[in-house]
Amino acid sequence: FSADASHELRTPLTIMRGEIEVALRGRKLNMPTRELLGSVHDELVRLSSIVESLMTLVKSDSGRLVFDVQDVSLNQIIGQIAADAQMLAEGKKIAINVVAAAPVHVNGDAKRLRQLFLSLVENAVKFSSPRGTITLALEQQNGNAVVNITDTGAGISRKDQPRIFDRFYRGRQPKNGEFGGSGLGLSIAKWIAEAHQGTIEVKSREGKGSTFTVKLPSTSLPVR
Repeated sequence: FSADASHELRTPLTIMRGEIEVALRGRKLNMPTRELLGSVHDELVRLSSIVESLMTLVKSDSGRLVFDVQDVSLNQIIGQIAADAQMLAEGKKIAINVVAAAPVHVNGDAKRLRQLFLSLVENAVKFSSPRGTITLALEQQNGNAVVNITDTGAGISRKDQPRIFDRFYRGRQPKNGEFGGSGLGLSIAKWIAEAHQGTIEVKSREGKGSTFTVKLPSTSLPVR
């Protein structure tokens, strides 16, 4: 069902997004209409993201998703993610810190690894309070590359923690009780980590923030 639904939804969503983008470029639209079309466009972008996530999971389940495995510098990826996080966090005035040791390398798909860490950072920004702090820390430990993404946000309840990596599971935000996201981002992050023979786990306390830890087999040579 996921495969069929994702395939059938992709094209009409793309067409609708394109038509709205053309309409928004017109100069004759009044402001209420422009705002309405902008809102619809944002929702279509969100739906398109869900469809792409479903397609990714379907391909991973069927073994049809091929990884482009090469030597990857995690320092470089974390630096790029930090720059993206800075832009995402600008509106909430969240500070982004990076702590990286000696160069750390892994064998993997750079695009998928970037997707993994960007998903975690997006969540950290989303659930952090204004003027909070997000720290991206990279180190090599016992033959593993270890990435910790820590935020000072709302945290995750004990009830939700065992299930946050389940597909379509959406926990409640502690502050307002609302559900967040599509429930696919963290399940895809877990799949990417495990596909690289790695692990992902979370430690969190409500009101105290969360730390997501990703461990991947490292290929870095000892520093001479």
